[in-house]
Amino acid sequence: MSPTTQYIKDKISDYGEAIILIGTRSDESSARAASIKKHEVKGERLRDHPLPNANAYAPIKDMTTDEVWTYLRLTRNPWTEDKNLEIQTLYTNGSGGDCPIVMDVKTPSCGNSRFGCWVCTVVKRDRSMEALVDNGEEWMRPLITIRDFLYKTIDRDREDYVAEEFRMPIRRNKAEGIGPYWPKWRFHILKMVLAAQKVASNEDENNQLISLQELAAIQVIWNRDYIYEYSVSDAYQEVYGEAVEFGQKTLDTNYEKELLKDICGDENDDIKLINQLLKAQKMKGLLVKKTGLQNDIENILQEAVRPTFTNFKKYNNNAD
Repeated sequence: MSPTTQYIKDKISDYGEAIILIGTRSDESSARAASIKKHEVKGERLRDHPLPNANAYAPIKDMTTDEVWTYLRLTRNPWTEDKNLEIQTLYTNGSGGDCPIVMDVKTPSCGNSRFGCWVCTVVKRDRSMEALVDNGEEWMRPLITIRDFLYKTIDRDREDYVAEEFRMPIRRNKAEGIGPYWPKWRFHILKMVLAAQKVASNEDENNQLISLQELAAIQVIWNRDYIYEYSVSDAYQEVYGEAVEFGQKTLDTNYEKELLKDICGDENDDIKLINQLLKAQKMKGLLVKKTGLQNDIENILQEAVRPTFTNFKKYNNNAD
């Protein structure tokens, strides 16, 4: 269940019903206009919503883009007039091309660009982000590189696409099919994100693409997928030239490794298994929510007894 759906359900539980305001407009595209018309209830301002006891309301569905910008220019709001101008400048730069200086309400706007998640791979090209780079937001160029890489390497119905080059032909439940990225590509993508964040933070220290909690969560996921040849700390070290730290905690497990060698001697399989269990526990301690540790331990033990995922990586050339 998505966070938004859960939030709406919580409000319905508290108040018995909910009305969801949405900013969709028929003027956006023919597809959006058709979608709005499809869900309208004739003679009603509200329209049905998939969730029980919920309705949707689109207050600006009949407004044009020019009317939206005219309203924002003439109406004071909690963000102040300067913030409105800043938002319009963002959309203007994201449109590509020059825009006229706004002297009165009759001057047409050119804020026709569309914005969404910067990493979205639904579209072939993110023209808004490309336009922003062309208009001076050079720090965003690495974001385009990452997005384009993801677009080219996810499962696509194209003749020139070879899924196995980037994605494992085994899923996390060990069933056959397009699975997650090969470990080397996950490591590569993480380094791309960290490098992009380094550039972004140099532009503005408030720019953050990935948090420490998210880095810890990535390491947990890698451990669950039996990836121990690559680590988040190594990626961070390669990009920033320093160890990643989480307050008083760190991802470093060198002490445990040396201690295990002294105790287990030449039993390399035992060393590897115990180290994996210790790392799973250590990583869980870095997360806000520490649930699921028992399940992680059971999966590690099961894979050690009856290896499937790890053997598949071991005997496939793409796993190098």
